[in-house]
Amino acid sequence: MRQDIKNIIFDLGGVLFNLDYKQSLIAINKLLAIDINADSVLKKDILNHIAGYNKGYITTERFIWKFQRLASGKTPQGQDIIRAWNAMMLGWNPEVFEMLATLKKKYNLYLLSNINEIHFKFYEKSLTPYGGLSHFESHFIQTYYSHKIHLVKPEKEAYSFVINQHDLQSSETIFIDDTEENIISAQALGISVVCHPHDVSIIDHIHSYLQINS
Repeated sequence: MRQDIKNIIFDLGGVLFNLDYKQSLIAINKLLAIDINADSVLKKDILNHIAGYNKGYITTERFIWKFQRLASGKTPQGQDIIRAWNAMMLGWNPEVFEMLATLKKKYNLYLLSNINEIHFKFYEKSLTPYGGLSHFESHFIQTYYSHKIHLVKPEKEAYSFVINQHDLQSSETIFIDDTEENIISAQALGISVVCHPHDVSIIDHIHSYLQINS
C-alpha cells in the first residue's frame, strides 16, 4: 500500500452503489415515446436539466414536469417518470459495507456524490436492510451530496469544498469515480485519481487502486 495516502474520497453511484445509466434512458425514451439521443439539441437540454436537478437548483416537481412536456403521446404520471428515472438504480453488493469498515481503520473516508432528490430517496430506502442511511454514513468522516451542497462534479469547486472543509492535503488524497470527466478535474487539483469502471466490483480492485503512483 502507498504510505502517503491518508484520505479516500469515494463517488457513490457506479463505485459503491451499482448503477446502469442506460436503463434510465431506455425507460424514459419508452415512456415518452421519443429518442433523446436522436436530437443533439434536446439531449444537451436534458443533460443541463439533469445537472441543475443534481445541483439542487431545480425542484422535483419541475424535473418531472420537464419530461412530461416532452411526451409525444399521453402525458405520463409523475410516479411513472420517477420509476423510469430510478431504472438505473441497481442496488448494493453487501460486501461493500465490509470493505468500508476495513478501510475506515486505516484511512479517512469521504463521500462525494452527484445525486438528486429522487435518487437520494431511493438510495436511502435501499439502505434499510443494511442498517439504514446513518449506519452507512458512519463509515465516512463526512458525506457530501450535490443537491445539498449545490456543487456538482466535475466542477473543481466540488472537490475544493471537501478538501477545504477538512484541511486535507491533495497529495495525501485519492479520489475514486466512474466518470473520466470527473477524474480529470480532481487530478488538476493534485489529487490522486482512479477511474473505476461502473460495471465491475470495487471490492476486486480497491487494493490495487491504493497502490497507484499518480
